[in-house]
Amino acid sequence: SYDLNGIDMIDANLGFAVGDNGRIIEWDGSSWSTISSPTSYDLNGIDMIDANLGFAVGDNGRIIEWDGSSWSTISSPTGYDLRSIAMYNSTLGFAVGSSGRIVVWDGSSWTVDQSPTWSTLYGVSFSHDSLAFAVGSSGRILRWDSVLACNGTDTTGTFSCNGNSDDCDTAACNCASENAIYSAGRAHSEVDAIVHAIGFGPVEDCTLANTTLQGIANAGNGTYYHSSDPEELLEIYESLAHTIINQSFVGQITVITGNVSTILYPDSYLEFHYSPELPTLGYREIEIPIETARFPSCQGSFEIPAQFNVSEIRVTSYSADYWTDNVSVLSSATGGTYLQTFRLSDFGATYQELGDPFSIQFSPSYVRNNETNSIYVGTGLSPGNASGTCSSNNRAIYTARFMASVPYGPVLSTLAGRNVTVFYDLDHDGISDGVSYVSYGEDLPDYDPTPVTVSELDTANNALDEAFIRLLDTLNFIIPPGNSGISGSSTNPVDVQLSEEVGIQTNSLSDVPYMWGPVDMGVAIWR
Repeated sequence: SYDLNGIDMIDANLGFAVGDNGRIIEWDGSSWSTISSPTSYDLNGIDMIDANLGFAVGDNGRIIEWDGSSWSTISSPTGYDLRSIAMYNSTLGFAVGSSGRIVVWDGSSWTVDQSPTWSTLYGVSFSHDSLAFAVGSSGRILRWDSVLACNGTDTTGTFSCNGNSDDCDTAACNCASENAIYSAGRAHSEVDAIVHAIGFGPVEDCTLANTTLQGIANAGNGTYYHSSDPEELLEIYESLAHTIINQSFVGQITVITGNVSTILYPDSYLEFHYSPELPTLGYREIEIPIETARFPSCQGSFEIPAQFNVSEIRVTSYSADYWTDNVSVLSSATGGTYLQTFRLSDFGATYQELGDPFSIQFSPSYVRNNETNSIYVGTGLSPGNASGTCSSNNRAIYTARFMASVPYGPVLSTLAGRNVTVFYDLDHDGISDGVSYVSYGEDLPDYDPTPVTVSELDTANNALDEAFIRLLDTLNFIIPPGNSGISGSSTNPVDVQLSEEVGIQTNSLSDVPYMWGPVDMGVAIWR
């Protein structure tokens, strides 16, 4: 014989009982008999609306429907076990089950309804068309009220919930409580977050507070803590902080068992020195560090301006729970295909022993100026076990050398010093990051300390102004779309932050400037 789990009688002449393995028996007014069932899943609950419509629910979300002559399987929105069902009429009904699952009938189909709990629900019943209750494990009681909308995302309707002590044992705050519990469950189910609950003060004296906080922890797969002692609360928060840190880095924790001969003591010290061999800067040559835009995925592309000579380059990798195990470069220098410049497995097969490189340096000969270069950064857990996961914070950082001077210019009629306001853009997004006040020709008799903009310079007559504008043009090596105007203006800032003085040299004869020109000009920058 099979266990029978639910029964419902329509009248003295018709009724049904359901049970394990899909068993259905029918009462015809004088005896019970087994009838055909469309399922072999255990059936746990049944509710008949009338002689022509009824539903039964069971394991794995099974729902079957009575149409007046036979039972048939209908579409179910869930795979969770359904434990109980209650039909108010032909257009409204609920079924509840494991993990707090609730499904609702609207007259044409069953859909999943938002649930404020992860506790298994064993029973559901209507009081009237706008009020129903469901009960479950650990004393859980849910209330459905069609007037007070309590669906986990908002709370509407007329009620008073002030969070005062007189609300501890009333239904005024039930809706707000269920919403908080639902939100914790949603955070856990949708983004795999773990939600803990902490109560401080005399929460043990408030039934609703305890129920709410415990429900939040249960739904969020976390732990409920409470205390009235400030010192104990501090310990609770510190313990949670350690738990969060350990969970964040669990992917790179190495557990060693057995005999280990190498010992790293708490006071052990490891130090590594690296001094790159770089050629000496040339005459009027300067170098600046450049950070590319963040890579949108495992692969990022960037253009190196034509006037740059790259002396060093590296890529950063935020690998999280994985190890950075592959860096490949694509440019004309690599033949137009990706060339692997770093492979962690070259140093060993066990990544835990090697450590995780954050910054990977490679030869600048693999990139080219005046073209777009691409870098791929790969992560994995071991050789041949790539993750396909990359951070959106990865980027390339390189050191660029270039000439920060302009040659002699034309012979002009005047030679006057200036104090010029120059706008600069260090992150190359086209928006000014600040201004530099640059002076030149301070020792000349016509030096004017009044700040002027680059648009106010007299490039047609003043030899120094003409040379300075040419110098700014050489320092404006990345011009984003939308930028226009004179280099160093607010609408077209240069890409370096200038120092306060610019060096100048004029041709002279017996210390007398010859025709106020030509002029040679160079610059120093802030780093």
